[in-house]
Amino acid sequence: MNIGLSSRAVGLTVMLVSMAACSSGPPSVSDLKLGKDKEMTQAASTFDAHDTLYAVATITNPPANGKVVGHLSVVDVAGQEAGPIPGLEMTLSLANGLNTASFNFAAPTAGWPNGKYKIDVVLLDASGVEKGQKGAELTTTGNAPPAAAAATPAAAGTTKQS
Repeated sequence: MNIGLSSRAVGLTVMLVSMAACSSGPPSVSDLKLGKDKEMTQAASTFDAHDTLYAVATITNPPANGKVVGHLSVVDVAGQEAGPIPGLEMTLSLANGLNTASFNFAAPTAGWPNGKYKIDVVLLDASGVEKGQKGAELTTTGNAPPAAAAATPAAAGTTKQS
């Protein structure tokens, strides 16, 4: 009987060590999802001109006191220069081992101009050194050509522990 119990204990120890090994490794952005709501029940890569753009980044092995920077960029939008959109960048703290970072970008009053955009997320350690990044492209549709310059959209974000 003692042999069977010892074998089970050794097997359990090996399994726990294996699980711990799977969760070790360098900090990284392991996933980035886009959606039409903050709960991410409607994953999407195509958005209406007046939709809020939601993104959730999953961080594997978050660095102590690390940060996640999210920004929205123009990829291909008629009449706009490609690159980061001024004012649509935010930095979130990963204090206390938080492993997700949620971002949302509200549409400007006139709506997003039709075209392709990209949300990039960069993981930084406490000293500001990049530890990983991930990006996801999206398309906006349904907006008539702008008659005048659109108002600047707003960005917001949150972090949470899973």
